[in-house]
Amino acid sequence: MTKPVILIIFILGAALATFFYLVPEWRDFQALRQENTQLSRISEELDKLLQIRDSLSSSMASIPPDDLERVDKLIPNGPQGPEYIAFLEYIGKARGVLLKTVSLNPPLAPVVTAGQPLPEGSPDPALLASAVKEIPLAVTLASTYEGFKNFLSDLEKSVRFTDVQDINFGGASGESKDAPTFTIRARTYFQ
Repeated sequence: MTKPVILIIFILGAALATFFYLVPEWRDFQALRQENTQLSRISEELDKLLQIRDSLSSSMASIPPDDLERVDKLIPNGPQGPEYIAFLEYIGKARGVLLKTVSLNPPLAPVVTAGQPLPEGSPDPALLASAVKEIPLAVTLASTYEGFKNFLSDLEKSVRFTDVQDINFGGASGESKDAPTFTIRARTYFQ
């Protein structure tokens, strides 16, 4: 009779060992299997993203250097105010337009001092440092209507982005009756 009791105790002990040791280990194994499946899915997504990145890199490498320079001129790094004024003078001279005044105001960019709390909803200052900023611009010139129209056409076709906001027409200046004055308010941009 002792053999069946020992056998029952042994089977009961094996069942308890299975319940207290193997069941938790099986649950851990199942959790690891799920994590492995998720990691495999993430790995596949990363492989797809790497393929997209590689194709974009090869596309960017195929862009001619002259085109890259044009892109850099669209929104240059830094305000480049003197260069822009020289450009305006150049197209003015080419079109017979006399630039009387050119006013480039300081860039419109939020300034945050160290330790100052930001208002709720304001953008991150690190993002603002790399964001595109604008420079208000006012140009007063004297020209014929045809010269002014050609000046605006050249400004429109120029490589650097310039948004004309307002144009005011003035009467002819006292020096010449055929050269009225024009005032252009615009914005240009930089990084």
